Amino acid sequence: MISKERMRNVVKKAIQQLPTTVKVKRKQVDQYHQETGEYDDIATLTGVLYKNDTSNSLFFNMGTNNFTQEPNSVYFLCDWSEDSIKVKPLDILETQNQDIQQSFEVQDPGANMEIYFNMQLKEV
Repeated sequence: MISKERMRNVVKKAIQQLPTTVKVKRKQVDQYHQETGEYDDIATLTGVLYKNDTSNSLFFNMGTNNFTQEPNSVYFLCDWSEDSIKVKPLDILETQNQDIQQSFEVQDPGANMEIYFNMQLKEV
């Protein structure tokens, strides 16, 4: 049987081929659970940012999340780590090391067998 640690190392090596560093932020809420308009820094992750433009299906429902997946969805693939498990839906990912700064909202963290995360994103 293949160990999870060995598979994580394979994912880490693959990420080093086309790395993208993102900063994960979360909206602050006050004691009354109202958004304050400010953001907390949650983590800094390195992964691969890519578009899934080869999808054959036009729509994909995710049960309780109630969103549809368009053919050109954006994803962020990163390894399973202490920082990556902190990411929750509606967190903001901002690219750090690209010419054009981009911001994305996490739609689904996409945890996969405690080996990697394949986060579905929406551009904001």
